[in-house]
Amino acid sequence: MASKIQYLAFFLTTASTASLQFPRRAVSHATNLPNGWTYSGCYVDSVADRELKRAFQWANNQSAAQCISYCSNLGYDIAGTGTYHSHMGDVQINAVKTANDSECGMSCTGNKGEACGGPVRINVYQGPTDLPVKHSGDGKTFEYVGCCPDVQNRLLPAQPLAGPTVTVGMCVDACRKADFSSNATSTAYSGVEYSRGELLLSF
Repeated sequence: MASKIQYLAFFLTTASTASLQFPRRAVSHATNLPNGWTYSGCYVDSVADRELKRAFQWANNQSAAQCISYCSNLGYDIAGTGTYHSHMGDVQINAVKTANDSECGMSCTGNKGEACGGPVRINVYQGPTDLPVKHSGDGKTFEYVGCCPDVQNRLLPAQPLAGPTVTVGMCVDACRKADFSSNATSTAYSGVEYSRGELLLSF
């Protein structure tokens, strides 16, 4: 009788311990990234103060590739995937609070083996700073041509705009809509710069 009681006690202890070990899906950050993009890490995020502030999208078929495509088309070289189907983009990481990769353990909705953040966590990817920007209307692409000095006599003097929300994509769209090129094959230039914490553009 004693041996049966000992066996029963052992069985209950083992079962109780096993019940606490919930199986977790093995996920990891994306590795098959577009040319020039790299994984930056798992970062602390907040709904009240987003790590990546300038672009946000809900995506039912969420993945790093989808997020990078969304952000790069807007001219952002930093992309982040988070919980609840979210994609985020920016030109800088705002707080730089990193977390352990294990804390970004939730699956992307479009790729169950890929990590898309976690509770108040996001997976962040860094792209090249010379992203080409495609205009949504005619599909033509503006390519990065370099960093140029710009002093009192403006290199690109026409129609200067200013504001904290100006992006490369907005600059290119404004340039295209202004139609500075005399014909379909001529070249138009646009430029973006920082000044006193704001983004300025001229074209």
